[in-house]
Amino acid sequence: MGEDVVFYSKYSQFGRNNIVLYSDPYLCHQLRLLAFSECLGKSVLLFGESNVGKTEITSEFLSFVLSSSKLEKIYVVDIGPERFRMGGLEIGGKISDFDDTYHTNPKVTTFSYPITPPRSNSSSYLEIYKKSLQNYKIIIKDMEKIVEYLFSQQSISCALIINDLSIFLHMGSLRLIRSLLKTSHTIFVNSYYGTVLSDDFGSNLTFRERVLVNRMIRHFDYPIRLIH
Repeated sequence: MGEDVVFYSKYSQFGRNNIVLYSDPYLCHQLRLLAFSECLGKSVLLFGESNVGKTEITSEFLSFVLSSSKLEKIYVVDIGPERFRMGGLEIGGKISDFDDTYHTNPKVTTFSYPITPPRSNSSSYLEIYKKSLQNYKIIIKDMEKIVEYLFSQQSISCALIINDLSIFLHMGSLRLIRSLLKTSHTIFVNSYYGTVLSDDFGSNLTFRERVLVNRMIRHFDYPIRLIH
């Protein structure tokens, strides 16, 4: 796939276990349906504004792989903050907000964290920095262990599902993500990419987040921008 290719999709047109792909952000040229089954063994990045369905679709994909695939091990890394309201919108949320039955499945190992959304809960750039660093410190060790395990287990079929990778990118690098994408495992990730949370008190957090998501896009088999 060329590094500049990005698919677009409108959440309201999602069907059961598939994604409607468009070739342009105006949703004029529908390409085809991307079935969840086609995502197995591939890397998928969902990115877009708040409230476009990133976490819900990720939850649906997790339900699909648990019920329909032969994956032997599934890692769920939920970095999303608890839901909160801002400007009339519901922001954030966990995969378990939509379906929490995966917690009892023996195939699934879950990592979920008490994340503090840095921009909406801060009043200065220093506060944003401290909260971003705090989030990063509670995530990074588990992320490194998961990458190491997936590299060592190339002979079995695994999946890694990450909710709200942008929280990690506030302080983390793309090194781990690039390493993950060199494996043959199923990688399904979502990340914030928008303007609703753009006020960062001059910390450049929003700029860093956007630059790193743009750089990630070229490394995924299916980078899909969700729009309203």
